[in-house]
Amino acid sequence: MRQAASAYSVGDNFERTALRRLIEDLLTQQAELTRTVMAFTGGAQAGDDAEAAKDAANSWAALHREKAGAARRTIDDIEASGGPWTFAKLTIANAALRELAAEGPKRKR
Repeated sequence: MRQAASAYSVGDNFERTALRRLIEDLLTQQAELTRTVMAFTGGAQAGDDAEAAKDAANSWAALHREKAGAARRTIDDIEASGGPWTFAKLTIANAALRELAAEGPKRKR
């Protein structure tokens, strides 16, 4: 999604600012989801190699099947719709990622 966002052609300064902030939000959601999966597995060993990382993500997703499936369906629907990734598509995909990342442990405020 970040690659699609980076390739998106924008017009004026407001669109560039909105796109930059969307990319920053995508990075935040990705990092949050990564921390959630690492906490689920008990630490950084989940990323020892690509196979361990994939196994950890799949195990976490299996426990959160409904939200993970919804996020996957959203991305699959966007990709199946054809055409380039638009700002609207990126925003919808980001919202799906945010909802999935929210499945992590709740922080004290």
